[in-house]
Amino acid sequence: MNTRAKGANNRQQIIDFLLTHTYTTIDVLCAVLNVKSKPMISRHLSKLVDEKLIKRERFKVLGGSMIMFGTTQKIIELYDSDRTPFRPSKISHRTLEHTLYCQKLAAHYQHGKIFKQHKMEIVNAETGSLKKFGLTHRPDLILKPAAHAYICVEGELSLKSKPRYEKILNDYCQLIDAKKILQCEYFFSDIRLAYRFKKIVENHFKKHTRYKNHAEKIKVRIFK
Repeated sequence: MNTRAKGANNRQQIIDFLLTHTYTTIDVLCAVLNVKSKPMISRHLSKLVDEKLIKRERFKVLGGSMIMFGTTQKIIELYDSDRTPFRPSKISHRTLEHTLYCQKLAAHYQHGKIFKQHKMEIVNAETGSLKKFGLTHRPDLILKPAAHAYICVEGELSLKSKPRYEKILNDYCQLIDAKKILQCEYFFSDIRLAYRFKKIVENHFKKHTRYKNHAEKIKVRIFK
């Protein structure tokens, strides 16, 4: 691939990612493109800002600020997307860290051999209707293989209550029974939280023995 073609490909990857996730940071885009060169990504972003396809916003966070890049109405219309454009006022300080963590998870999946082999599509499940997926609980990401049931992905930076997990795990087991999803993958950045969650999962399947065959389909992984 020559330099011009590579540049066009990088630009399109940035656009595709923003159309899926609405907004992101340069750090996340480095993971998406699997590069370390922030200046290269900055050049692409600057051009997209100049074309009014995306906008740049400084977002206040604890202890400082963060530069975010998000979609505009122009790019939404150009690509006939069903998502709403970037609205900084709608970003929650409480959930921003989690959102960016899940975006890095999405980038991680995109570079996997299995993802490419099965021609998977990543769906950002944070917003939008879940009816077409037949899901009752909202995961963070949905992986759509070309010829298989869905894979649900959960990014966990903290633990929910045990009763909450009880309901979620029951929902997932029912969906696995119905062959609507293939499995669910839980990702933790904290090994200690992952260990505690594994215990919750183990106890769940001890209590609900009718679902014991699904235990291996609830995956627990570490991702930092």
